[in-house]
Order: sequence, then C-alpha cells, then structure tokens
Amino acid sequence: MSESRLRIKFGEHEFQAEGSAESVERQLEIFKKLVVPEAEPKPAMEPMPEPVKEAPAPLSLEKIMHVDGAIVSLNVTPKVEEAVLLLLLGHSQFRQHHILSGTDVMSGLRASGFKVRRADLILKRLSGEGSIIAIGRYRTLRYQLSKSGFDRGEQIACQLISQVQ
Repeated sequence: MSESRLRIKFGEHEFQAEGSAESVERQLEIFKKLVVPEAEPKPAMEPMPEPVKEAPAPLSLEKIMHVDGAIVSLNVTPKVEEAVLLLLLGHSQFRQHHILSGTDVMSGLRASGFKVRRADLILKRLSGEGSIIAIGRYRTLRYQLSKSGFDRGEQIACQLISQVQ
C-alpha cells in the first residue's frame, strides 16, 4: 500500500491529507463539495414532490456524555479512537460546534479519564481512515467528522447507549 500526500490552497481555503490513495481521494472529494458546491442543473420538467421522510430520532447522547461548559466528556470508556469520534459527535449535538481544535479533543479525552499525551496522532490516524477531515495546518489545524465518521460515531453511540440501559 502506498502512502499519498496532498496539499492544496484554494483562495483562503487549505486542504491537507495523508494516507492511502483512496483515502486521500475521498477526503479531496469532500473538500471540493465543501468549498465549491455544485450548481444544481435545472430540471426539464417539474419534479414530483418527494415523500416526506421521518427524521430519525436523535440519539440520547446525554446517557453516555457530560457537558461542562466548553468540555464534552464521556461517562463510558470505549477505545480511544472511538472516544474521539464520540467527542466530535457530542460537540456537534450539544454545542453546535462541528469543527474542533486538537485542544478541544484533548480536553474531552482527559475529562473522560483517558491518559493520552498527544491527541494529534490519533486524529491523524482517523483522518487517514477518512473518518475525520483535517482542515488547516500546524497550529491552525482543525478537525470535523466526515460522513463516514459521523455514521460510525452514531453506530458506536447506539451500541454504548444500549449497554448503559
């Protein structure tokens, strides 16, 4: 398996990815969609209205998480990688912050009882898998869940919530 590295600066937006070629390509596609949204083609005919889908019930993350000011922590002890995904999910649900710094993640891990010296290595590994999107570089590096990371975080949360009940 070959390692690929990609760095792009598009106006004020920067993108950096590292990992397998497929992972880098997936992350680049997500970045493109965020930076340059595609123009919707005008339909030739009036489309039929789509049936209204019921929104899935929101996860009751308060059973496995605790919010204390700006820090979201876990009441359960999953693997460290899973904990990072859950913390990002918790910040997006409880605090409406979808993009976090490594310091935010590290504070949540420490408050959850994890003894981790560096969160950036875990975040880099998850970014290589495509679960997290890394934005920026050096000290301005920020992280957000990708679609696959969001889905994986929800699955982990569902499993942990069912174990707590």
